[in-house]
Amino acid sequence: MLSSMLNVMSDHGKVIMCGATATYNNWGSKEGVRNMENITSKRLLLKGILYFDEDFNERIKVFMEMGALDMKGYDLMMFGIEKLPTTYRNMIHG
Repeated sequence: MLSSMLNVMSDHGKVIMCGATATYNNWGSKEGVRNMENITSKRLLLKGILYFDEDFNERIKVFMEMGALDMKGYDLMMFGIEKLPTTYRNMIHG
């Protein structure tokens, strides 16, 4: 997913990375980012944060910055316990 996103980022864009949920059950076969040159050529800023990071002020600063960007999103409601596996897979794969 990061590889796809790097292709469409604007120059001087910022990427906030939090957690590694998609790899929790797949540590042995991690796939790397294939187009890292976009980070340099587009002068991107990548920052990793951890929810449980001890530097609470830094985490709040990053979340406030994200809020100031007026980022758009959407909600998808799924009903029924039988849809849980599919819903979780969809969340991980974006």
